[in-house]
Amino acid sequence: MKKPLVKNYMCVFLLAALALSAGCDTDSYDDDREQFASVDTDGDGVADAIDAFPSDPSETTDNDGDGVGNNADNCISTANSDQADDDADGYGNACDFVPVAENLNSPRGISCASEGGVYVALSGNGAGDAPSGPSGLPSASSYLGADGRSYLYGLTGSVLHIDAIGTQTTVLDGLPSLAHLANAEPRVWVDAAGAVDVFEQADGSLLTAIGLASDACLTRQGLGVDSAAVMGTVITESGTIVADLAAYECNNNTDQRLGPNGATDYTSNLWRIIQPGPAEPLLVVDSGANAVLQIDDLATGALSVYESGFPNQFQTVPDLGLADIIGVDQTLIGLPPAGAVIPAQPVPTGIAVDPRSGKVFVSELTGIPVAIGSARVYEVPGAVPTYDGYTALTDIAFSPRGDLLALEYTADGLLGVLGLSGASGRLSVLTVDGQQIDFSDRLVLKEPTGVAVCDDSVYVGNEGSVAGHGELLRASFSALLTN
Repeated sequence: MKKPLVKNYMCVFLLAALALSAGCDTDSYDDDREQFASVDTDGDGVADAIDAFPSDPSETTDNDGDGVGNNADNCISTANSDQADDDADGYGNACDFVPVAENLNSPRGISCASEGGVYVALSGNGAGDAPSGPSGLPSASSYLGADGRSYLYGLTGSVLHIDAIGTQTTVLDGLPSLAHLANAEPRVWVDAAGAVDVFEQADGSLLTAIGLASDACLTRQGLGVDSAAVMGTVITESGTIVADLAAYECNNNTDQRLGPNGATDYTSNLWRIIQPGPAEPLLVVDSGANAVLQIDDLATGALSVYESGFPNQFQTVPDLGLADIIGVDQTLIGLPPAGAVIPAQPVPTGIAVDPRSGKVFVSELTGIPVAIGSARVYEVPGAVPTYDGYTALTDIAFSPRGDLLALEYTADGLLGVLGLSGASGRLSVLTVDGQQIDFSDRLVLKEPTGVAVCDDSVYVGNEGSVAGHGELLRASFSALLTN
């Protein structure tokens, strides 16, 4: 009697399910399986059975299942069938940084919003478009900075809420701003001091830190306008001062340092504000005072020193070659001569809490001469140097799992701080397993000033020193690490 055609398939069932072989033609089954496994339609050396693209000799695998093979996929581990790559850097938008807001006026601190998205503090553009006086400059109060430049005052600072797709909502407006009007580019305002960071309290209300970047004893009064009184303070949404850090610096010279001329240095410049834990006091970084202050009581504004022991570093001043770049020796613009060894102040900047340990960490910019590789991240209190090898850090942040993101204003030291080395900013991450990953291949940064990680989104504030040029960039953190 002739055996039925379904013989081999029934044997497969019996062999797999019952482990019985009696009466089955297993040799015929094995021959069929071997023949099927050897089929290679496109001749790429990978059998059709395991080739995701059996008719395409250039592709064999598709890790993310988006229909684009790994060899051509610009995000290998993140599905993006459209392969969109707006900046043409070889990384698709799905695993790259993309702008969610542009043309911002001096973006500084970025903080996560409980409703999603982020708050961004904008230091503004000084006097902005105020009516011009006889000199052609805006009719506004002005301040002569320690660098010899004139800074003009206006109410152009603000706080924005920006969601993941870039929708902007102005939360606060008309905040104080001091900025310098660039000589080479009329109506371009640079190096603004003003709103620098935002903190959302448990009840949803906001506290905003306002920078000063000048003498805490003289500048506010010298400007001669009532609104300047909130510079160097932390304020509520209604403008009420809850802590006056500039006044604290004027009264205490927190770090006990002297200025370059030997006089007491009363510089104050708030930079970041955080709360390490729900029941803990707020901490505010004062970069000018080289200290972190603690707001002991929001009702009274009582302050105390959380950390002021950041050390100076003795660094050698480099020859910047300014005679070739701008036609003058560096000493003629107030810089020390090449070869001089001077104490570089720490200039604390970013502050963040490691979610694994609850410990607080603070980054440093370092003062002139801003030696390359000299910036560190300290555990505080105690000012314990924990991470090093960075240059001119402006901010740090931790991911929810404890990866450390470090944002460098420039990787080129003093040349970059002076704006003479182009787009030399850098973002890197030290992962929890010890990998150091530099995102320079997919992120072009010029004078970046803020970074935050909100769930799986990384936000970076770019071009924070030139008003109107600022942008907020966003990327998926998990996509950055896996592509």
